Amino acid sequence: MKKLSLLLAGIVLTSLSVAQADQTLVNLVKKVKPGVVLIETFDKDNKPLSQGSGFFVNNKGHIVTNHHVIEGAYSATIKTSTGKEYPVQGIVAKDIEADIVKLVVNIADANITFLKLSVNVPSEGEDIVVIGNPFGLESTISSGIVSAVRDIPAFGKILQITAPVSPGSDGSPVLNNKGEVIGIATLIFTKNLNFVVPSDRILALEETDKLTVLKDYATQISKTEPNDVEKLYAAGFVEVFQGNWEAAIVYFQKALTKKPNCFQAYAGLGTTYSGLGSWKEAIEAFKQAIKIKPDYAAGYYALSIAFCEIGQYQQAAEACKEAIKIYPNYADAHLELGFAYGNLRRNEEAIEAFNQAIRIKPDFAKAYFDRGIVYSKLGRSSDALKSFKQAINIKPDYAEAYYNLGVVYGSLGSYQEVIEMCKQAIKIKPDYAEAYYNLGVAYGLIAKYIEAIDAYKKAISFKSDYAEAYLNLGAAYSNLGRDTEAIEPLNQAIKIKETADAYANLGVTYANLGRYSEAIDPLKKAIKIKPDLPVAHFGLGVTYLITGDKDSALEEYKILKTLDVEKADKLFNLIYK
Repeated sequence: MKKLSLLLAGIVLTSLSVAQADQTLVNLVKKVKPGVVLIETFDKDNKPLSQGSGFFVNNKGHIVTNHHVIEGAYSATIKTSTGKEYPVQGIVAKDIEADIVKLVVNIADANITFLKLSVNVPSEGEDIVVIGNPFGLESTISSGIVSAVRDIPAFGKILQITAPVSPGSDGSPVLNNKGEVIGIATLIFTKNLNFVVPSDRILALEETDKLTVLKDYATQISKTEPNDVEKLYAAGFVEVFQGNWEAAIVYFQKALTKKPNCFQAYAGLGTTYSGLGSWKEAIEAFKQAIKIKPDYAAGYYALSIAFCEIGQYQQAAEACKEAIKIYPNYADAHLELGFAYGNLRRNEEAIEAFNQAIRIKPDFAKAYFDRGIVYSKLGRSSDALKSFKQAINIKPDYAEAYYNLGVVYGSLGSYQEVIEMCKQAIKIKPDYAEAYYNLGVAYGLIAKYIEAIDAYKKAISFKSDYAEAYLNLGAAYSNLGRDTEAIEPLNQAIKIKETADAYANLGVTYANLGRYSEAIDPLKKAIKIKPDLPVAHFGLGVTYLITGDKDSALEEYKILKTLDVEKADKLFNLIYK
């Protein structure tokens, strides 16, 4: 009976948990629904043109929607969840590339419920909700998860979600479980996949002093059916978002055949070549895009990334500066500038660039992380610890931040903290070979060799060519007196990467096993690679002495006197005891 009672209790608790989750969603929708509007647009004859969704972002009557929703419209109205309608006065900000526009309506402050924009990029697998007006069906709710976060160099980040986004949902807010807007749904890129432009592009919108009425805007860029070139490069970007690089190249090249000065096609090519790791080709494509459109800030930023990838950090820094000149609040460009400066060893300038990125975007985990790396290089351990901890506070699943926090603790001799940080990194990223390796090093330094061996084996299981892990695995076996087991990993380390330390350890291990004739060759090879390695000269001296070659042992003693007096004296005493 007890088992049955416990089982029934479990069922009740599970049902309650689901009910609570449903109620949470109901409460979230109830809270944000008044901030979402239906947008209807009209042509020059006041005939209905299109419908879309939008949402209030402040109490000044500013509404964000997709640019294509209002493109070509001579007028528009918005309809709130209470059924009230208001005319759109005009446009105050736009980002055509990201398909975002900010509109203004004249509505009393008291009647506005605005939605908070999240400053953080969501994680893959995170739950989301979309509230929009598909096919004019007002305030329709759909839920799902973030299925992918893609970083497109010439564009920025794009999110893919599982929640359906149908016509009429264009411009809908996509919300996390806190009710914060993580991005805006868009159908401009594809009708089959559900993409979201992250909120940081909305936050980056720069408002103009002068309001542009829709009628005037429509005459500036009259809406027409996409021509062949637009269809081609739009199709190319769809392939880019899905990671189909080769297919994307074909579309972009066809677009350029029809329109040689199409900057979007060159930007797409640059993005595609970046995805393929063809950095020189990417650089040329981005340069062409910038030549056609000199104020292309995102192009300069993407160019800087490509320069960094081939080690041309000065050129990368210059490209970042151009991006920042066009768009001073470009946080990612400040971040990349800091990275370039760091690689140029202009560390103080790198720190200032990271600080500027943080000023613009206070929750910029990557900027805190990269700043921590520079602080570590400078030996400013306290500052590095603080920076990595700030990155983790913003992004709790930041495995690399935990790992580097452990590295700093290691430099301070705090090995127990190293162990804890490595374990945290591994918990988040189970195949993190470097974290397992550092865990092994920390265990070795506190003489927990069994645990060290297990950690090194894990590192090797995820990174089969991890020479340093094989080397340290061999050393851990030797420290336990298991020299026979040490030989195989040491030989494997040498097979992957011939280093003086690996040869020296192998030679010493052979000597420990009494296999002196086999010890001489690896010890000599260690010295050939690194002539000033004391442990190899000492091991070779001892081996010569045991095999009866006293003269050669004395030669090693003479060399050791200039390298390590303590080891030299020890060898001398062995020779003349």
